[in-house]
Amino acid sequence: MPELIVEGNIIKTPIENIMQDIKRDLAGRKLAFIEPRGEDIKVTCPSHKGGAENKPSCQVYIGEDDIINYGTMHCFTCGERGPFFHFVALCFNQSDEWAKEWLIKNYSEGVVNPTLPKLPEIILNKAKTFKPPRDSSILDTFVSWHPYLEKRKITREIAERFHIKYDPKSQCVVFPVYDIYGEFVGLTRRSVNNKVFIIDENLDKSNIYLLNEVIKEHYNYCIVCESQINALTCWGYGMPSVALLGCGTTDLQMKRLNKTDILHFILMYDNDKYGRLGAERFKKMVAPSKIITDIIMPQGKDVNDLNKDEFEDLLKKNNCIYI
Repeated sequence: MPELIVEGNIIKTPIENIMQDIKRDLAGRKLAFIEPRGEDIKVTCPSHKGGAENKPSCQVYIGEDDIINYGTMHCFTCGERGPFFHFVALCFNQSDEWAKEWLIKNYSEGVVNPTLPKLPEIILNKAKTFKPPRDSSILDTFVSWHPYLEKRKITREIAERFHIKYDPKSQCVVFPVYDIYGEFVGLTRRSVNNKVFIIDENLDKSNIYLLNEVIKEHYNYCIVCESQINALTCWGYGMPSVALLGCGTTDLQMKRLNKTDILHFILMYDNDKYGRLGAERFKKMVAPSKIITDIIMPQGKDVNDLNKDEFEDLLKKNNCIYI
């Protein structure tokens, strides 16, 4: 039987048993449906609809594969995906770091032989797995434009500035991610056919999309969004912005943001349960020396749904007069 590896700790307890323990701890509020089916466990998604969807749309991989990690999750409805500790984090509405500690505390049976290579933590579902590119030259193999970008209010100027391309093979718009020093570290993708968002295998999610641009331009303020599309919309409207690759707001992301010279963070998270949880987590972890403006988005809208006038009015109403 394959084993779960978390931060070098071996967990032999079957994933289905761990799910049942979580369901019991949460008094059945999530994971109402748990059923092994071959190499996967079909389970109600802990992310969307507050974990109370009627039909299970999430699967967790429990087979043995050289590419896919044991415990990899993927929801076919909301697109949420990641290692099993991320699944646990979604169940408890906690961070990935908290989930790792919870798994180790409750199920660890020792550590991996330190001579063995560490397994990658971020693996996609088998149908949507992409190997990490070695360098940014991969961008030269993609198409420079796709009408989807215009549909999402991303101008050709913004696409060219931030090297946004289209990959015909995966039928996805690709967003190159750079570290704070401007070094290329990998890609994220957004399908042009549906709402599926893909993080390429092994991309370190502690990175923050476009933080390198904010630092390079010496801004002491910026908007914080969940998605790349929203962050790019902000830049198109004249405001610097970063994206956290989701609403999770990890410990390492916050450490990086707290060390920058950015003094004013303007939060524009999605106005839903998980967006609000992410914003609250951000506010709890930000350094005391920073200024925070938490803008509540109009119900049912994110930044990309706003036109430029609506965007500017929202900033002005919250006393963020930078434009």
